[in-house]
Amino acid sequence: MKPASLPMIMALAALMSASVCHAQSPYTGEETRAIPALAPAKITGLLAGKGLGYAKAAELNGYPGPAHVLELKDSLQLTEQQEVATQALMNKVKTDAMALGKKLVAAEDKLDSLFKESNAQEKLVQEALMDIANI
Repeated sequence: MKPASLPMIMALAALMSASVCHAQSPYTGEETRAIPALAPAKITGLLAGKGLGYAKAAELNGYPGPAHVLELKDSLQLTEQQEVATQALMNKVKTDAMALGKKLVAAEDKLDSLFKESNAQEKLVQEALMDIANI
């Protein structure tokens, strides 16, 4: 089966929204957020470089991130050198996460603007989604 094109999906969505206007969307109210696709707490976390669960697979399989290693430094019996190295790694991870978070928030805002400004051309949407995926 051939996948539907973006214009076809958008046309179907418009038809569906007209026919189900009486039904409540699970996203009702989210359209008033700064970036509707991102909860305010998620934006705050992304910009602050906070843990948002992206390392969960690693954590659950015995690979703790640097913050958790530092939390467990006594039970892990880290040497001073290991603690300093882990702290430096954590600082770098946080700095990198903040930079990526800023890029991701901006990319999500750009995608939202395409729809908000009725400029959701297939090529532009695909480019915006690829930017988000690459981040």
